[in-house]
Amino acid sequence: FFSNSPCSMREWDTVVDFDEYLKVLQRTAEIPLENVATKGHSIKTLAGGVSTLNSKVQQSKDVEERYILLWRLVSFAAKTQKHPDYKTRLAQECKQVVSYTANKALTELETITDTDVKELYDKQMAQAKQRQDERQKQQEQEAKIMELKREREAEMEKRRKEAEAEREKQEAEQRAQEQKERQEKQEYWRRIEAEQKKEMDRQQLERYNQWKQAEDTRRHQMDVERQARWEWEKTRTERRRRLFWNFNDPPARPISSGVRQPRRGLVNLGNTCYMNSVLQALYGTSLADAFLHRTKDIEKDLNINNQLGFSGRVAGAFFSIMNEMNHQTSYPVQPRSFKDTIGRCNQAFQGYQQQDSHDFMRTLLDALHEDLNRVKKRTLDLPEISSKGKTDEEVAKESWAQYKSNNDSVLVDLFAFIEKSCLSCPKCGEVSKKFSPQMSLEVPIPQVNEAVELEDCIKLHTKEETLEPGSLWECSGCRAKVQAKKKLELWTAPQVLTLTLKRFQTAAFMTHSYANKITKEIYIPREFDLADYLPPSEFTSLYELVAVINHEGSLNGGHYTAEVRGRYDNTWFWFSDERFQQAQSYKPTQAYQLLYRRMANQRRKVSPTGQASSPYAAQEGGWVPVPQRMPSAPSVQPSNRLQPAATGATAAAT
Repeated sequence: FFSNSPCSMREWDTVVDFDEYLKVLQRTAEIPLENVATKGHSIKTLAGGVSTLNSKVQQSKDVEERYILLWRLVSFAAKTQKHPDYKTRLAQECKQVVSYTANKALTELETITDTDVKELYDKQMAQAKQRQDERQKQQEQEAKIMELKREREAEMEKRRKEAEAEREKQEAEQRAQEQKERQEKQEYWRRIEAEQKKEMDRQQLERYNQWKQAEDTRRHQMDVERQARWEWEKTRTERRRRLFWNFNDPPARPISSGVRQPRRGLVNLGNTCYMNSVLQALYGTSLADAFLHRTKDIEKDLNINNQLGFSGRVAGAFFSIMNEMNHQTSYPVQPRSFKDTIGRCNQAFQGYQQQDSHDFMRTLLDALHEDLNRVKKRTLDLPEISSKGKTDEEVAKESWAQYKSNNDSVLVDLFAFIEKSCLSCPKCGEVSKKFSPQMSLEVPIPQVNEAVELEDCIKLHTKEETLEPGSLWECSGCRAKVQAKKKLELWTAPQVLTLTLKRFQTAAFMTHSYANKITKEIYIPREFDLADYLPPSEFTSLYELVAVINHEGSLNGGHYTAEVRGRYDNTWFWFSDERFQQAQSYKPTQAYQLLYRRMANQRRKVSPTGQASSPYAAQEGGWVPVPQRMPSAPSVQPSNRLQPAATGATAAAT
């Protein structure tokens, strides 16, 4: 109900006389209460409003404000008296409050004279004039400010025009400079284009000369390639003639006098074809000559007290089987006594399961070596030979001497050779060299599409490789386990070289492993030179093939056969247990073990120890020379020392 004055300050400023002033006061004092009775307010609420206005009147100190509030109080009381409930009995108390307050307000209004109102008018007019003067002064200041602004804008416009003129002048100068530079660049590029054209003409001439020279070179290369192709065709023809041969083709050198070689088959006792093939192959080597024609030397070398040996039983059994095979008769040899002896010495060969010929040959040669070891007292705990500060020759000599101090037999004289193993650290460059004596050489088979020769297998064996992550080498230089680079080399050549082709391999797939056989064709030469894989030497390293052990079939079931060249008549025969006949052509997919014999050297050389240690030691690195061919093949009766122990079934078989 108590809104602000309906007259604004601007309305007070428009008062020009006293009457107008009184009208403004009246409008200010009035309150729009026409609808008070219809707005739902109770008489008690309206009476409270009268009391509130009265309180505001009492609190007001300003005469004008008090005058206005009194008029408003009187007006509000008059409006309240028009309320429908004003005349009822329940509004008696409210009526008294309203009447008392209204009468009091009218009384106080009467005390305010026209002089007081005139003073209020004069005061209000003075304040209005002061406000008008202030507004005029402010307008004058704003006019000055606008004048200064116009002057500043004029100055800025002048400066802008001057700057615009200066900018246009600079742009004109810049355009002139750019035009000049553009002309200079055009002149420069015209000169460059002329030089480039001249250079292109020169290069074109040079390219023509190069093309002409390349064309001449190409034609010459085509002629060279044509010549090389012709030479390759010629070489391939010779190579095919060398690789694709039959066993009984005319040999490259003359055959000895027509002494017939005794040949007999071996009875298959039940999956013993692996043993029969190995025995037939060894029968064609110098080892058989040593047992058949140098019996006294074999008896002298017999070492029955060797703890690693078998009391001479294996040597006696081998002597007996070689002697039986050397008798010419139509009946096959019964090798049961030999089989039982080997079975007692090695349980793996006791039964009649299928076995590997390579494992059997290695076991047999090791057993013969221990039975015929000339070293009666072994040296234990041999120190490791270091290669630091030493030449390869010195390390090889020390390694061979250390090996010979515990191993010295006819097997070593015939089959042993030194293989050099070199490990190099990729971090610090440390190199470790080891010279290890070996009795046989196992070579991998290259998995390539073209034809594979035996020399390809040897090259792959001597190729440098990096160790697998699971086979780390602890370097002695940086003390770290690294994937070292490993390289194998042949250091010396044996008298009888036993080569095994790794046709059987084991592969892993996820959590399972399986074995398979490689049936790749491998072409083996009748003669080949090992000099390319050995250190330079004045002696020849030419080998001739004397025996081939074949495996036909798969891992689950197979059969071993052998082709062996006669030691006396050079005639090749094919052996399949009891059956044998003249051999025809070799089988490239079945060849498994190869036995080569070293041809006679042009001059002799003692072993690394300085002198020959037996009638078999000589030549290069302490190996046997080619035995002299015997004019006949007499049978040799075994002595008591070489007679195998005859107990039980063995005695009956003998």
